Amino acid sequence: MKYSQKKVLVCGPQADVKDYCFDEWAENVKNFTYPNYDVFLADNSLDKEYAKRIEKKGFKCINITNEDNSGSVLKRLATSHELCRQYAIRNNYDFMLHLETDVFPPIDIIERLMFERKHIIGALYQLSDDSARVPMLNRISSDSDDYRVAIYGGYNNFMITGKPEKTLSAGLGCVLISKKIFTRFPFRHIEGASWFPDVVWINDLYNKKIPYYAHTGIICRHKNSKWGVFGKDYK
Repeated sequence: MKYSQKKVLVCGPQADVKDYCFDEWAENVKNFTYPNYDVFLADNSLDKEYAKRIEKKGFKCINITNEDNSGSVLKRLATSHELCRQYAIRNNYDFMLHLETDVFPPIDIIERLMFERKHIIGALYQLSDDSARVPMLNRISSDSDDYRVAIYGGYNNFMITGKPEKTLSAGLGCVLISKKIFTRFPFRHIEGASWFPDVVWINDLYNKKIPYYAHTGIICRHKNSKWGVFGKDYK
């Protein structure tokens, strides 16, 4: 099968707290140049009606309230990620492009990541605000089997080469994941922990020696300035 015939699911969590940029995000996604992709969003808004707004954009969507109404932000996020993965498995997609709904990649993002023929490859995007913004990119700085130890290697400019580089993580903001990987590794929440679901998932990959590549030549715009802080509600 040619790569242009591979089925790709563009997917991720959504919530009404990110509605400030949803129209712009939807237009960007609709303009993707890859010929064979669908969009599915798992809405974790407490207001079930918000899913209707997503569906009006022509995207498939499910509100997770019936799946998990625990009120824990991290648990609801993990449920959202996992529903995306299950949808990809059920509908026999070859790849997931996991894309956060405040991250804006170039419209040829699927082709460019797929061209590299990696099982997991992400594009870069910026974190934090104003002058403190840095790429979401972590190098492997330790031989430890514990991702929590290794991640403290942080980021440095020598990693930005304009090419794919093996790294510890570039997050889940914009990452292409092959069926070989997403069928093996579920998204999950660790009760009582303050880890986001992407950290738990990438830790699971790390412990199985699954390489994660970051394409340091692809930069996405991240419109996270109004996202807010959940604080103690994370746990």
